[in-house]
Amino acid sequence: MGRAAKPANKTGDKGAMGPLESEAMRKETSFMIFVNWQNF
Repeated sequence: MGRAAKPANKTGDKGAMGPLESEAMRKETSFMIFVNWQNF
């Protein structure tokens, strides 16, 4: 989807993880941000 939208952040720029794992990380992070935003 927006793979190139955000260039390497803390977790994504290690490169040790496979693309699927970092994709899952990104989704989980986005979800956490969304949940935290909901709590405001």
